[in-house]
Amino acid sequence: MEIEMRARWVQWDDARYFADCEYVSASMLKLYREDRDEYIKRYVTNESKGRSSRAMAIGTALHQWVLEGVEPVSSWTCSYDPRNPDHIGVGGPYGPACPTDLRGARKFAQEHNLPGMVLNGKEGTAVQAMHDALRSSHEATDLLHAAVRREEVVLWAEEVDGHIIPCKAKVDMVCEIDGETILVDLKTSRHPTMLGFAHSGAEYGYAYQAAHYLAGLRATGVAARRAIFLVVCNKAPYSVFPFEFTDEELDYARRTNLVGLGALAEDRMMGWSL
Repeated sequence: MEIEMRARWVQWDDARYFADCEYVSASMLKLYREDRDEYIKRYVTNESKGRSSRAMAIGTALHQWVLEGVEPVSSWTCSYDPRNPDHIGVGGPYGPACPTDLRGARKFAQEHNLPGMVLNGKEGTAVQAMHDALRSSHEATDLLHAAVRREEVVLWAEEVDGHIIPCKAKVDMVCEIDGETILVDLKTSRHPTMLGFAHSGAEYGYAYQAAHYLAGLRATGVAARRAIFLVVCNKAPYSVFPFEFTDEELDYARRTNLVGLGALAEDRMMGWSL
């Protein structure tokens, strides 16, 4: 596969983004840093596949709905008017047309050619509640209205110690607020408070993700220094709040990412024989 080194924005869907193994994402770099052997199995020899989860499905459903306007398929969101059975509406008054079980919902989505993420009834209820919470939050709506880019992929190349390594990031939003360009990432969380999310952010390496994304923006000429996580709790009371890492945390994450990219580039050059 020929890799173009010029930094650019591209329209890749999720299937293409996650299938590509040449450009390094923040999650790929995190895995390499934590478990090189598993990275090789997953992205080099194809002996292993990443595990998906229903929590990931819920997060994807919310992203698609909020950022792309693609509604999830569930008994909560899909309803029908018995006077017009060919009409599939959202949140209508006539009761569910979509089954509450996941298998039935998948069949319903296929029959009606619906593109959204398929959820069971309980998951659909949670996504609806999170969607409503975001729409009711002034901080969230201000960020959503300020977005100049949504759900776009940036590709670029990093040079580390003479090694060139292609990178990628799927950016939720780039916002322009009072003349400042800000990276915004939508996150679902089990934690209803900033303190709880901070602990979760340390566990999942969100600072490294933010630093990786900011590097991609800078490579395209977008002068963003701040990264805001727009957090919505995935259970009642479905609290919504912004979260930011400090400049010092982002700088440490940036330098750590470069060390990891340099080691990964050397591994690639040596054919993973080290």
